[in-house]
Amino acid sequence: MSKQYENAGNYNARVYLHAVFGTNPQPWPHWVWEQIPPLREANILELGAGNGMLWQANAHRIPEAWTITLSDFSPGMLQSARASLAAMEDRFNWTIIDAVSIPFPDASFDVLIGNHMLYHVSDLDRALAEFKRVLKPGGLLVASTIGSGNMREMVELARAFDANSHYPEVAYGIHSRFSLDHGADLLRDHFEHVDRRMYPNSLVVTDPDAILRYLLSCNGLLNGITALAPEDSERFSAFVRDINEHNPLTITTSTGLFLARNTIK
Repeated sequence: MSKQYENAGNYNARVYLHAVFGTNPQPWPHWVWEQIPPLREANILELGAGNGMLWQANAHRIPEAWTITLSDFSPGMLQSARASLAAMEDRFNWTIIDAVSIPFPDASFDVLIGNHMLYHVSDLDRALAEFKRVLKPGGLLVASTIGSGNMREMVELARAFDANSHYPEVAYGIHSRFSLDHGADLLRDHFEHVDRRMYPNSLVVTDPDAILRYLLSCNGLLNGITALAPEDSERFSAFVRDINEHNPLTITTSTGLFLARNTIK
């Protein structure tokens, strides 16, 4: 996992596929932003800030009175976020954080954001307890993730190329940790009010190289598993190109988020 997130390269390859070939006219970062209730003043923490795309896409919407801390477990990823947000770097506080041990006092934040990161956490129950601890009474957790049917056509494609492909292990392994299917139950162990919201979307991919880069980016994403051996890249690219020559590849997505509200005592 440490090599997977040494920098934003692998992350960006996955984001690119969704950002360029998604069919929903509303970009994912804009949709996520609109799920957060309007707040004139707020103390915000994002864990696993990735490449900073949520803030880059919504830069014009950030209230002046917000105090925002962006964090990541990986120094390389946090540096990538700082680079992408260089024009507004001073707008944020920056820190390395492991989600299972958040270095802030109780009741510090109005909103905590975990964007497609909870399935990577080493001890999810402990992390959720930390989220509850650092959120103020009435504070909001925004936790996005995927569902069990997410990108099933990618799994089928990988298996068609190689019946022994390990990509399904990566895809289904991630689903099993924290998904739209069972995430609400995990959250309700810590938060009384949990709401699930779905982002309607699919991918229509016309660039075989984007599919190749996506699969290569999944190498090491889960337990060091190789989704596609680099030495098979040329053969896989030709395989996808032959399919893509006649029709674009349509990929079903299952993406959304949970809003979990901390109990007001």
